[in-house]
Amino acid sequence: MDTSKGNIKDSDILLVVAPPFFIKMPHIGVAYLSSFLTHRGFKVSVADLSLKLHNRAKDELKHLWHVDCINSFFQSEISDIIFKNLNDEINKFVDEFLATDTKVIGFSVNMISIYLANKIANMIKAKDRERLIIFGGPGTFYNHPRDLIKPSFSDIYVIGEGEFTLFNILDAYFNNRGI
Repeated sequence: MDTSKGNIKDSDILLVVAPPFFIKMPHIGVAYLSSFLTHRGFKVSVADLSLKLHNRAKDELKHLWHVDCINSFFQSEISDIIFKNLNDEINKFVDEFLATDTKVIGFSVNMISIYLANKIANMIKAKDRERLIIFGGPGTFYNHPRDLIKPSFSDIYVIGEGEFTLFNILDAYFNNRGI
């Protein structure tokens, strides 16, 4: 494997668990999407960026991954603190993704992680506008926080169950049909 690509492999799509997300249980939505798309012939990679950043965070920051931290911080503050303190790791993730031939990245977001996913999507678009960025997950179910998704950062967002929708998006994208 090319070491410049780090741990991210070339694939059709990279599915990312955007931080912060619960660390004591696997992200079942991303697992379903990965299995569904793989079964239909797509090459899928998964990155649990939330767990990776949690494991790299200093002990005094790990509480930001607990759902009850929203009682002490604004949701955007949580994102800002994580971004500021783990910026090198986030930049490394972006660079590793951009070093691959993967053209599509999908972020699973919740009401807190949508802020950090926006920042990461912006970093990707600043370096390569051609990458297709998709947001999905519980953070896109309702108008707010869905209204927080920046159109210049994310190309598409998926509302509700994403298996068939994401399949149709990828099928159209890779077959040069309009999405």
